Amino acid sequence: MGDGVAPGITPGLSRLKVWRTPSAAQKAADPGTAKELVFYGSLPSQNMVERAAAETVECTFLDPRWTLNNTYATIERYGYDYSSLTPVSDAGFLNDLVVTRTAVSFYAGGLVVKPVPTIRAKAVDTGVKHPYNVPPGTLVMDKVVELTRLIDGPDWDIIPVDGWLLPPVVTYVNQNGTIKVVSTPQNPIMGDLAVYARQGVTRPNAVFTYGAALGGSNCRGMTRTYQPVVTYNNVTTNPPDGSPPFTESYARNTETYGVLGGYSSTPDGASSSYAQFVCRGPVEAYKQPRQVITIEQPTPQAPRPHEDYRLGDTVWASCRKGSMVFTNAALRVHGIQITIDQEGNEQVTLTTQEAF
Repeated sequence: MGDGVAPGITPGLSRLKVWRTPSAAQKAADPGTAKELVFYGSLPSQNMVERAAAETVECTFLDPRWTLNNTYATIERYGYDYSSLTPVSDAGFLNDLVVTRTAVSFYAGGLVVKPVPTIRAKAVDTGVKHPYNVPPGTLVMDKVVELTRLIDGPDWDIIPVDGWLLPPVVTYVNQNGTIKVVSTPQNPIMGDLAVYARQGVTRPNAVFTYGAALGGSNCRGMTRTYQPVVTYNNVTTNPPDGSPPFTESYARNTETYGVLGGYSSTPDGASSSYAQFVCRGPVEAYKQPRQVITIEQPTPQAPRPHEDYRLGDTVWASCRKGSMVFTNAALRVHGIQITIDQEGNEQVTLTTQEAF
């Protein structure tokens, strides 16, 4: 971090925008291609480290979703329970949970104060519905993750928005033949909530290879690990009205891998269908080994992130090196890590998971 920038960094308040400039190939294909905002984050107070001896400042900026790990969806002291036994839209539920429920009212000096969320409710209905239950004291992120782990649960993302205090919304109201201009200020905003039935598309031209036997490599290494297998789950829900609990068990592939649990839980809930949703998701997702391939330092000739592929897309990889031998494996992009040094050199690490 440059000497001119470091003194202006403020823990808990500073923000960072990262733009990606279109490549020469993109410009050639479409001269109107503009730069893209790929990250907009804030600096939590605990994410700043100053080292006097080294004369350095280290800051880790996070996009707005970090606040969901520290925000309760309800006010526990009021015993507020937020639930619906009737299935509702996943997008509508997440819009409400992430945006509305993180701005709950409380009294301060006789006034109703609402914390201003930095995420806008922009999720579009995917057509999928689930029942839900959010008992008092529930962290927002815990419920978001639980929903995405259901059998047909959605994917979600925060799309960065180039703005902080957005321009006011101007509307025109006809009052007895007179046009009146009404200006409504907008809240500070850093990102839009997006919900997908399945995020990403298939990228047949995004191909990664490693190994001399393949005629060349367009990355400097590949690493393979495996997700843990879960073949059995048991969930008991405890209805908030004190009625008898519901218990649901689910098993797959136990004859092959044995009884492997580890995701058993007892969340609050008020129906057997809710227990089924929560119980079956982890087993269906992890009922057999699923390989995780890390693609290390793609070369300039390799597909480029945010240009040839994005988070959630399916790419293809082949490897012929040592014990790692596979051809045209379909891999879904789960993580893109980009490191840029002070000279502007970019290094990419791509984390993918076998696409079933």
